[in-house]
Amino acid sequence: MFRPIWILLSIFVVLTASYNHVYADSRLQSGDVNGYNQQIEQMVRDHMAKGKIPGVSLVVVKNGRTVMSKGFGYADKQSKRKVTMDTKFQLGSLSKSFTGLAITHLADKHLLELDKAVSFYLPWFQVRYRQAPAEITLNQLMEHTSGFGTETFIDIPASSDKDALEQGVMKLAHASLNSSPGEKYAYSNVNFNILGLLIENISGQSYEDYMKDHIFKPLGLQHTNVRGQRLPHNLATGYKASFFGASPYSVPYSLSQAPAGSIITNGTDMEKWLRFNLGIERVDGYEVVHPTAATPFHYYGGWEFDTVSSQTQHAGNLENYSSFIAMDSQEKTGVVVLANLNSTYTTTIGEGIMSLLKGQPALKGGSLDMYLLIDQVASSIILIMGLLILVMFWLIGNTWRAIRTGGITLRLRPLRVLISFLLLSVLVFLYVLMIRLPAFIFPNADWSFINDWMPNTTLYGVMILLGFLTLLTINTIARLVYRK
Repeated sequence: MFRPIWILLSIFVVLTASYNHVYADSRLQSGDVNGYNQQIEQMVRDHMAKGKIPGVSLVVVKNGRTVMSKGFGYADKQSKRKVTMDTKFQLGSLSKSFTGLAITHLADKHLLELDKAVSFYLPWFQVRYRQAPAEITLNQLMEHTSGFGTETFIDIPASSDKDALEQGVMKLAHASLNSSPGEKYAYSNVNFNILGLLIENISGQSYEDYMKDHIFKPLGLQHTNVRGQRLPHNLATGYKASFFGASPYSVPYSLSQAPAGSIITNGTDMEKWLRFNLGIERVDGYEVVHPTAATPFHYYGGWEFDTVSSQTQHAGNLENYSSFIAMDSQEKTGVVVLANLNSTYTTTIGEGIMSLLKGQPALKGGSLDMYLLIDQVASSIILIMGLLILVMFWLIGNTWRAIRTGGITLRLRPLRVLISFLLLSVLVFLYVLMIRLPAFIFPNADWSFINDWMPNTTLYGVMILLGFLTLLTINTIARLVYRK
């Protein structure tokens, strides 16, 4: 649902290496469908294995024809329930394109105007930029040029109250913007939360009901819904990277950011959605609006235009799911990838398939997944520091016995006291740094946010590392001030 955490991503780029092998087959160049299927399936299985992804749902359309719609792996590892085209996944930020379509549909019906300010529809929504009143238009929300920062979503608490969406937007009503509206692109979930509230305000329906009645049903998306209190029985279990693998992880139900990432669907409906957006299947009264190379900042309505590949695409990430969609409307070609693990390999799979469909070699392997890398580092720290902590307890025990038996006595020498004080100061600094570390990684973040979005081992790794350093400091100071 959210953009990568930039500092961690920088570390990820520095520490990882890329694979240079490619998937290439002469049959792909000549358009052999069986060749496509064989290469695509191999690519998916390879990346799933590397990324520790339990299950994937895949849809592939080429030249207006669906050439693959298939499930891979497990919807639930414990019960060995396999992924099928009926298996549901939560989309994360792919939900934004559905919200964007709802907004453009309302505009086509002349129920709202995209150039109007939010305050025209919500008079209490009064934001400021550099102490002066500022107006955000609906188009700027659709473009992510509102002036809200990427980190703003952290300030909106999860809530299942019926008015949670309104309450979340109201927290932004008197916000100070990071930039002047329309000036800069900054991806922010709150832009689509505001659009979702506008849908409610204009239609008189809840966001969930409006999407069901005016988007999902007309488009024939019978298996698609906004996440509710009760989860569908065929929802894939969500997972997080943990201890060199993937462990089940559930996220509390919340309505406060539903328009930005809470739509649940399956491969069958995503095939329809892909074909609709490619212009293969049309629905009276509904027109897709996609960004192009001429679109400012190359983003609009839940879609981004990639200038390198010249394709329209979007990724979605939640704590326990990930998704990716890409398409070339000129070629009527596209791909959808749904996964039950938050993994960068989900996007790698989609991009690789699009390259194959265009007759281009696709990278085999790509870079190591950021979340897996963090988990591997944290898990290694836990194992190594765990052993070292046992050693430290043994050393501290020896020091304590020596003190009790009189083998060493307290001898306060100025230099040794100074060194002890410096060691304690460094330890206190490290504790303060640990508390403040999330805010350095992502503005306004705390350890609750890091624990939600990063692997389960992240916090444990930091805690056990600090535990070892604490014991090491205690023993070192004791040996400095107690001498024979």
